[in-house]
Amino acid sequence: MLFGPRKGNVNISLTISGRLVRQKLTREIVVSDALKIIGGFYVGKTSFFKEHLRFMDLVHEFLWCYKDGVRYRPSPNPGYWLSDEDYHEPIKVLGIQSQAFQGNEDTLRSLVVHAAGAGDRLHVFDSGGRTYQMRHKLDNLYEGVPIFIISTGTSLRGFDFKRLDGKLTIGINRVIEYYHPSIMHFVDVTAHQTHARALRDYNGMIIAGPRAAPAETHANVFVVDRRIDTFELSGDMTETSKIVARSFNDGLFGGGGGATALHTAILLGGNPIYLLGYDYYEDNGSHFDEYDESRNQKNLYEVFFESVEHLGRQEWVPPIYNCNQRSRLSCFPYRDIDEVLMSDSASYAQSVGNAG
Repeated sequence: MLFGPRKGNVNISLTISGRLVRQKLTREIVVSDALKIIGGFYVGKTSFFKEHLRFMDLVHEFLWCYKDGVRYRPSPNPGYWLSDEDYHEPIKVLGIQSQAFQGNEDTLRSLVVHAAGAGDRLHVFDSGGRTYQMRHKLDNLYEGVPIFIISTGTSLRGFDFKRLDGKLTIGINRVIEYYHPSIMHFVDVTAHQTHARALRDYNGMIIAGPRAAPAETHANVFVVDRRIDTFELSGDMTETSKIVARSFNDGLFGGGGGATALHTAILLGGNPIYLLGYDYYEDNGSHFDEYDESRNQKNLYEVFFESVEHLGRQEWVPPIYNCNQRSRLSCFPYRDIDEVLMSDSASYAQSVGNAG
């Protein structure tokens, strides 16, 4: 746990980007509306910051030594710079002016924690000796409520989505054309344009990645950052990051809507979570609303598939069930959707009977 006596008046929204940033940090820094802790943890004595010392030093340098994206101060850590060309390469900083930063340790420490995907460890420790965590407004919003995620695999051909009425549902991309789930999820920046007409009549909730949210909708829209370093290599990265954030403040894990929708359900507090249409293979097409006998690839969306598998291996996630027995995913136990819905109906009928 990393804590301080009070919350900052202004949350942290900051982007540090560019080729040099990706090369040095193996990622770009994107933190949005994240908690700032005032007067907190002592960096030199905290194991977290010992582990992330180089990362913190470089973030500090990008904010302290650059003005309008151009270096104007010498590096306090010359050992990190072996190339004079890299040393003078410009960067892009949005959300905070480096002049205003001026070595603000509270901002730096809080920023580094969020950028490392550990924002869930930040707590306020008040004068009465009580600790509490400042969460994103969506964190655990539906704690303990079963969530059904509707993806787009061919296993859903012929499925009547109305059977999910009354359930908490998350739909991905083209699902909006056939059903209005409780929550729509987009990370593909073109999907909301493709389905613009259907979205105009949708009045639920939308949780989307940057630039993926529709402009014309009656829905309640939340834009959440993505951890690009969890599915794309850049700079001198040799492998993608395996950090799975435990707060919406720290970004969504993985590539593809299947992975980010699952991470969304986990962070919303869903328990248990049921996966529908999570196939990761073709069966005369890729999606439930198409049929093409030439499309029968057995290993589909490999990078996205690995992201979902990695989420399923986290020890802290709730029970997750795959409702397609033929799915390539192996990390989730199988539950028949007919039995799940029948069991829910029986439980509801029993509760009504007991109340009578």
